[in-house]
Amino acid sequence: MRPALGVHLWADHRAWLDLAVGEGIVPAELSRLSGPTATLSAMLVPW
Repeated sequence: MRPALGVHLWADHRAWLDLAVGEGIVPAELSRLSGPTATLSAMLVPW
């Protein structure tokens, strides 16, 4: 994925959320899967 925009949505001392949108780049044999993409990431800190 080539991110075009990344946004930090929320955070506290144990977790945070990020959102990235962009253009998906895949090998030629998977070309039907290329195009706009979005990814939501969550990180949890157990201590």
